[in-house]
Amino acid sequence: MAFNKRERSLLIIVMLCIGILAGDRLILTPLWNAWSERAERISALEEQLTEDRSLAQRKDSLAATWQDMLDADLPDGTSAAEDAVLKAVSNWSRESRLAVDSLRPSWSTQDKVELPRLDCRLSADGGMSAIAKFVYALEQDPLGIRVEKIELTSLDGAGQNISLDLHFSCLMLEGGNEL
Repeated sequence: MAFNKRERSLLIIVMLCIGILAGDRLILTPLWNAWSERAERISALEEQLTEDRSLAQRKDSLAATWQDMLDADLPDGTSAAEDAVLKAVSNWSRESRLAVDSLRPSWSTQDKVELPRLDCRLSADGGMSAIAKFVYALEQDPLGIRVEKIELTSLDGAGQNISLDLHFSCLMLEGGNEL
């Protein structure tokens, strides 16, 4: 089949367009995507490296904090731990002048870690300042107590006498000496 000069030029242009399209789809686009993914991965790894270096620099500080937590841990044994929490609650309520109606401790284990956890439910009555002092003392105590739920209910129309329902917990860190 003989092509004239015009048809030959059109055929060359069409072949060039097909070649350029194929080169784009088969070579350039996959390379561009690989470069983009690699750049994102490098960025994420650099971020992780920065975080890890920061953690390594703070190792001594974190080890000291962990040791402080272990030192302030509940004593070994369920009765000794309950006694320590009961004494702490007694001290907080005496200092804040909060009238504790009931305190119900119960033991459980956390699902993921299997550490013994002392859950306590407390009911008390008092003024807002007494409740604030009590909760502040609870939060600042070195025992490492976590407030799970707190509920305040006014017992009178003026809001001077308030009922406190508090659920808090603390872990017994047995054998947690390694960091």
